[in-house]
Amino acid sequence: MRNILLFVFISLGLAVSSPIIKFSHDVHVRDQGFKCTKCHSPKLLKSSMTSADVILPTEKRCMKCHGKWRETGKCQKCHLGSEPYTTFPAVMRVFEFAHKIHYKDQKIDCSNCHGSMAGVENSPPIPKMKDCLQCHKEKNGPDYCSACHTNVAILRPADHGPQWLTQHDVAALSETSDCRLCHTQLSCDNCHSGAVLSADGLPLLNPLPGYRTDDFSGKQMIARNHDLNYVNTHGLDAVTKERDCRICHEAPEFCTDCHQNSTDQILNKPNFHGGVNWGAVKYPDGTNFVDIIGGGIHADMARRDIETCQSCHDIDGGDPICVDCHNDRDGVQNTDPKTHAAGYLHNTQGDWCTEPVSMCFVCHIPTSKGVGFCGYCHP
Repeated sequence: MRNILLFVFISLGLAVSSPIIKFSHDVHVRDQGFKCTKCHSPKLLKSSMTSADVILPTEKRCMKCHGKWRETGKCQKCHLGSEPYTTFPAVMRVFEFAHKIHYKDQKIDCSNCHGSMAGVENSPPIPKMKDCLQCHKEKNGPDYCSACHTNVAILRPADHGPQWLTQHDVAALSETSDCRLCHTQLSCDNCHSGAVLSADGLPLLNPLPGYRTDDFSGKQMIARNHDLNYVNTHGLDAVTKERDCRICHEAPEFCTDCHQNSTDQILNKPNFHGGVNWGAVKYPDGTNFVDIIGGGIHADMARRDIETCQSCHDIDGGDPICVDCHNDRDGVQNTDPKTHAAGYLHNTQGDWCTEPVSMCFVCHIPTSKGVGFCGYCHP
């Protein structure tokens, strides 16, 4: 066994105890091929309802494989220090977790949270909160803070240090930002309240709210993030940095406050939307699309840079501008503009076969074998 130390971590950086055991998950999991329940008691996993429960293997359980070490006095193969050897202290965490709910009730495999453990030489990694929330979202689990965190009042990520208030802009502007795990747009608006220019009636320099007693106390804060001429130049950013816009603005709703005209719809479109080569035209009913290939400039742009389209359109299929043409309401092939290449997913067993809410049915009508949409592949 490699002489790797197993450190006992108390979650979220509260404390770290001295190492008392040498242990390697990599040796047991990858080299020996053991499953988690070879060492960790299934009985404890199925009954544990709090993060303070000790689910570590007992010495008795270890001795099922390593009994000869104790008989021959080789205790220091695992134990550090001298006798009497101490046991692992209780771990007090600032969040609650029930192995019973996850392992027994939901039948979630250990590796879903802790990884495969191959290559891990000490304690198993605790999953990140964004991974927990993603799983809870997929399985309709609770997503409110107090479901897991016992004291929300003191809840603060480890990287939110004393200077976080003046340095958070770098993290907020990052493409990997996960601010929305905890914060809403209101969290930003508490300070950056002038994002809609004069629409909120606030002065250009907003006095800081009275409840703030930190570094900005008694000072003023510039509320705008853009210069006064930005209304005339923002289009350049909108088509190239759409993700930046969405940090503060809810697109496309924010855009349509200005980019809409009830009497002349053409004024809502960029200048390059149109012309004989644009391709996004409404064909008359009954058109046979078998010989109509391509889709003009709009199709080329969508394939090359869908993010530009997303600046105004919902690419997930909810925008009626797209599905007005890209749909399949009659279940007859070649009567609608092509969206997929020939044979698209022809030999794939997708969720459209079992899920009535599949994304496919934004455009297609669910049918039975031999009919309509299903009949394309199952005559």
